[in-house]
Amino acid sequence: MTSSEVLPIQDGAQLDEAAILKIIEKYGNDSVLITHPVAYDETEVFSRDELPNYPDYYSFYSYSQVYDHWPSVTWENEQITIETRLYDIKTESLLWAGESQLTNPETVGKAVGQVVEAVMKELEKNGLLPAKVS
Repeated sequence: MTSSEVLPIQDGAQLDEAAILKIIEKYGNDSVLITHPVAYDETEVFSRDELPNYPDYYSFYSYSQVYDHWPSVTWENEQITIETRLYDIKTESLLWAGESQLTNPETVGKAVGQVVEAVMKELEKNGLLPAKVS
Protein backbone atom coordinates (compact mmCIF):
# COMPACT_ATOMS: atom_id res chain seq x y z
CA MET A 1 0.00 0.00 0.00
CA THR A 2 1.13 3.55 -0.49
CA SER A 3 0.99 6.23 2.16
CA SER A 4 -0.97 8.50 -0.17
CA GLU A 5 -3.83 5.96 -0.03
CA VAL A 6 -3.96 5.71 3.77
CA LEU A 7 -2.21 8.84 5.03
CA PRO A 8 -2.65 11.76 2.61
CA ILE A 9 -0.23 14.61 3.31
CA GLN A 10 -0.56 18.21 2.15
CA ASP A 11 2.40 19.88 0.45
CA GLY A 12 4.74 21.35 3.03
CA ALA A 13 3.16 19.40 5.90
CA GLN A 14 5.28 17.29 8.21
CA LEU A 15 4.61 13.61 8.92
CA ASP A 16 2.86 13.04 12.23
CA GLU A 17 4.35 10.13 14.22
CA ALA A 18 1.06 9.29 15.96
CA ALA A 19 -0.78 9.10 12.62
CA ILE A 20 1.92 6.85 11.18
CA LEU A 21 1.81 4.51 14.19
CA LYS A 22 -1.98 4.33 13.94
CA ILE A 23 -1.76 3.25 10.27
CA ILE A 24 0.97 0.69 11.08
CA GLU A 25 -1.19 -0.82 13.82
CA LYS A 26 -4.33 -0.83 11.66
CA TYR A 27 -2.67 -2.72 8.79
CA GLY A 28 -0.23 -4.85 10.83
CA ASN A 29 2.86 -3.68 8.97
CA ASP A 30 6.22 -5.11 9.97
CA SER A 31 8.25 -2.57 8.00
CA VAL A 32 8.05 0.87 6.46
CA LEU A 33 9.62 1.89 3.15
CA ILE A 34 10.35 5.60 2.70
CA THR A 35 11.31 7.06 -0.67
CA HIS A 36 12.07 10.71 -1.38
CA PRO A 37 14.11 12.86 -3.77
CA VAL A 38 17.47 14.00 -2.37
CA ALA A 39 19.07 15.79 -5.33
CA TYR A 40 18.20 17.42 -8.63
CA ASP A 41 20.69 18.62 -11.20
CA GLU A 42 20.46 20.10 -14.68
CA THR A 43 23.41 20.22 -17.04
CA GLU A 44 23.71 21.50 -20.56
CA VAL A 45 25.16 18.98 -22.97
CA PHE A 46 26.90 20.06 -26.18
CA SER A 47 27.86 17.65 -28.95
CA ARG A 48 29.04 17.83 -32.50
CA ASP A 49 27.97 15.35 -35.14
CA GLU A 50 30.57 13.46 -37.13
CA LEU A 51 32.86 15.47 -39.37
CA PRO A 52 31.49 15.68 -42.94
CA ASN A 53 33.43 13.44 -45.33
CA TYR A 54 34.94 16.11 -47.55
CA PRO A 55 38.55 15.25 -48.49
CA ASP A 56 39.58 18.89 -48.99
CA TYR A 57 38.60 19.69 -45.35
CA TYR A 58 41.28 17.47 -43.89
CA SER A 59 44.15 19.85 -44.58
CA PHE A 60 45.35 22.28 -41.94
CA TYR A 61 44.32 25.44 -43.77
CA SER A 62 40.81 24.39 -44.76
CA TYR A 63 39.88 22.96 -41.35
CA SER A 64 38.54 26.29 -40.07
CA GLN A 65 36.02 26.28 -42.91
CA VAL A 66 34.52 22.94 -41.89
CA TYR A 67 34.19 24.04 -38.28
CA ASP A 68 31.63 26.63 -39.36
CA HIS A 69 29.60 23.96 -41.21
CA TRP A 70 29.92 21.19 -38.66
CA PRO A 71 26.45 20.57 -37.13
CA SER A 72 26.11 20.80 -33.37
CA VAL A 73 23.47 19.74 -30.88
CA THR A 74 22.72 21.20 -27.43
CA TRP A 75 20.26 19.83 -24.88
CA GLU A 76 19.51 19.77 -21.16
CA ASN A 77 20.19 16.70 -19.02
CA GLU A 78 18.05 16.32 -15.89
CA GLN A 79 19.40 14.05 -13.14
CA ILE A 80 17.22 13.18 -10.14
CA THR A 81 18.53 11.18 -7.18
CA ILE A 82 15.96 9.26 -5.14
CA GLU A 83 16.77 7.76 -1.74
CA THR A 84 14.87 4.73 -0.43
CA ARG A 85 15.09 3.33 3.10
CA LEU A 86 13.44 0.29 4.66
CA TYR A 87 12.87 0.31 8.44
CA ASP A 88 11.86 -2.49 10.83
CA ILE A 89 8.75 -1.46 12.79
CA LYS A 90 9.54 -3.28 16.05
CA THR A 91 13.14 -2.12 16.44
CA GLU A 92 12.82 1.10 14.40
CA SER A 93 16.14 0.14 12.84
CA LEU A 94 17.30 0.61 9.28
CA LEU A 95 17.18 -2.67 7.33
CA TRP A 96 18.23 -1.44 3.90
CA ALA A 97 19.01 1.79 2.05
CA GLY A 98 19.64 2.60 -1.58
CA GLU A 99 19.79 5.43 -4.10
CA SER A 100 18.35 5.51 -7.59
CA GLN A 101 19.50 7.97 -10.22
CA LEU A 102 17.15 8.91 -13.01
CA THR A 103 18.35 10.73 -16.10
CA ASN A 104 15.81 12.61 -18.21
CA PRO A 105 12.70 10.77 -17.01
CA GLU A 106 9.92 10.96 -19.61
CA THR A 107 7.07 11.17 -17.10
CA VAL A 108 6.61 11.01 -13.33
CA GLY A 109 4.78 7.69 -13.73
CA LYS A 110 7.66 6.12 -15.66
CA ALA A 111 10.19 7.47 -13.17
CA VAL A 112 8.24 6.00 -10.25
CA GLY A 113 7.95 2.69 -12.10
CA GLN A 114 11.72 2.57 -12.69
CA VAL A 115 12.48 3.28 -9.03
CA VAL A 116 9.94 0.71 -7.79
CA GLU A 117 11.33 -1.95 -10.13
CA ALA A 118 14.93 -1.30 -9.06
CA VAL A 119 14.07 -1.22 -5.34
CA MET A 120 12.03 -4.44 -5.54
CA LYS A 121 14.91 -6.25 -7.29
CA GLU A 122 17.35 -5.13 -4.60
CA LEU A 123 15.01 -6.05 -1.74
CA GLU A 124 14.45 -9.48 -3.27
CA LYS A 125 18.19 -9.96 -3.84
CA ASN A 126 18.81 -9.12 -0.17
CA GLY A 127 16.08 -11.47 1.12
CA LEU A 128 13.92 -8.61 2.42
CA LEU A 129 10.67 -9.51 0.67
CA PRO A 130 8.19 -12.08 2.04
CA ALA A 131 8.14 -15.47 0.33
CA LYS A 132 5.70 -15.71 -2.57
CA VAL A 133 2.56 -17.70 -1.81
CA SER A 134 1.66 -20.24 -4.49
